[in-house]
Amino acid sequence: MKTVSIVGFGRFGKVLHRLLKDDFKIIIYDHHNEKEVYQSEVIFFAVPISTFESVIKKHKKYFKESQLLIDVLSVKMHPKKIFEKYLKCLKTQVLLTHPMFGPDSSKDGFSGLPIIIDQFKTNQENYLFWKNFFIKK
Repeated sequence: MKTVSIVGFGRFGKVLHRLLKDDFKIIIYDHHNEKEVYQSEVIFFAVPISTFESVIKKHKKYFKESQLLIDVLSVKMHPKKIFEKYLKCLKTQVLLTHPMFGPDSSKDGFSGLPIIIDQFKTNQENYLFWKNFFIKK
């Protein structure tokens, strides 16, 4: 079973956990398990837009070539700019997403709820995996 980490466990982080928990082993970030969080193949960033840059800047030292970073911010240009700025010399993959749902609209499940996905810096295999995962959910 693939391990997925979630950085940011506010209202949307909890929704993300509900979406992923049946299919993946989940690690929730806190200051005490930083290194463990970044052992995951996939890291979701569900932090407020106001802290996104500082989180990426602070955590950049843990990113690996083999990882896929996925943001869930509602504004796509901001995370794209931040990832371009801090991952310039890294081969870490990035998938940009905009879930068109939240805690209220997903309370009865995820069926029929849309999500926008931008392949950005993700290989075809990872892109198709996550696209198909979200379609199935």
